[in-house]
Amino acid sequence: VTENFNRAVAEELAKHIDPALPGKTLIFAVNNGHADIVVKAVKDAFAQAYGEIDDAAVKKITGRVDNVKSLIRSFRNDANPKIAVTVDLLTTGIDVPSITNLVFIRRVNSRILYEQMIGRATRLCPEIGKEVFRIFDAVDLYRHLQNVTDMKPVVVNPSITFEQLVKELVGADQ
Repeated sequence: VTENFNRAVAEELAKHIDPALPGKTLIFAVNNGHADIVVKAVKDAFAQAYGEIDDAAVKKITGRVDNVKSLIRSFRNDANPKIAVTVDLLTTGIDVPSITNLVFIRRVNSRILYEQMIGRATRLCPEIGKEVFRIFDAVDLYRHLQNVTDMKPVVVNPSITFEQLVKELVGADQ
């Protein structure tokens, strides 16, 4: 949550994300105060890299901002904000197909929450030609959760065929 760390992350993001290109960026911060630090760092880094940017291009969207529903609607439908910084508000239940970049500057300890956060960028968006998205993991979250997110088979070496399994299941029902 330090300003130096967030400045370094924002400067690195500015090297990879051109605000003039289509696509939106969603940044996950630790808390409301951290979101303020991130917004300032991102605005400064992008202004330094691309010249002055519209103040509306980078917005904090948390439960503590005024007109939150309007901001969410704008993030979904309008050109700005291009970059949204949130804590938990946009982790679920929001559909913004134009999200092309996810940025993790916070850790979570829930595999389900992590997958929901990633889900914010998984939609195709033919309007902007989006077929892929990028994840910027500034806190090594993927490695931290890897042991609980990798899909693993329940049975490693099944000793019966699928056909035999189906027969046994049908027989158990009778």
